[in-house]
Amino acid sequence: MPNTSPRTVLLGRLASTWATRIADQLGPLHGIRPEWLAETIIDALHQLDGDVPDLVIVLQDTPDQYPPEDIRQLLSTCPLARLVVCYGPWCRGDGRNRDNWPLAVRVPHTAATSRLDTECRVLSGRDTGLPWTAARTEIAASQYRARQHPDNTVFRFHIISPDTAWSRTLTDQLACLGGQWVPLPHADLLLLDIDPWDADSISDYGPVLQTTSAQIAVLLTNLPDNLSTSSVKQIDSRRPIVVRDKLEAAARPDELVGLLPAPPTRRSA
Repeated sequence: MPNTSPRTVLLGRLASTWATRIADQLGPLHGIRPEWLAETIIDALHQLDGDVPDLVIVLQDTPDQYPPEDIRQLLSTCPLARLVVCYGPWCRGDGRNRDNWPLAVRVPHTAATSRLDTECRVLSGRDTGLPWTAARTEIAASQYRARQHPDNTVFRFHIISPDTAWSRTLTDQLACLGGQWVPLPHADLLLLDIDPWDADSISDYGPVLQTTSAQIAVLLTNLPDNLSTSSVKQIDSRRPIVVRDKLEAAARPDELVGLLPAPPTRRSA
């Protein structure tokens, strides 16, 4: 069988949990097997030595990890390559206060799986993808089209959060998807904002989870990678618990609805 894997550069330090996870999943999950591995852009360009990659995957841990002049050199050297910059939790604000990377190529590490799937479709000719120069409106439209929007889904949800602005935004988003806010314990989907959290207090959420009939509970935090599996297991719950990025949840509420194990039906509270 011929090798159909795109010629790929993997650029970054595999120091964080999320970066290591993405690197480990490239082959088994996406069929991407990088030919060039480097921690710096200059090292990557030396390894390329004139070769042209199909795909460049950048793992960015910190805002100023890659010097702007090196980024410009990479972009000018590989203008036709597909480019994905997976950024970690410390780089969320880069799209507002830095413009080193084209906005269209940046993707939060929590959404890397779906973005890399899209890039594989682009490279195989099954999708067109976004150009580097895409504006915010084009990016938003593309993300909206790529999502799985539930048809006539009706579900009940409850949000517990001290952040009223964020909670109100997420409530409006879920209502647009067919959700109905209900008081405890009658929700299908229970959303718990656990920021700020610590390992000693996380078990306090157990009583809430014991008194709800929710099909699934979602713990929402700005630093999901810092919440260990053992910490989650401390919570006494009779239902599945998942952890999600708090800001990404508000940006992609349909993914929260997709966590429900079966299409929920409206029941009287």
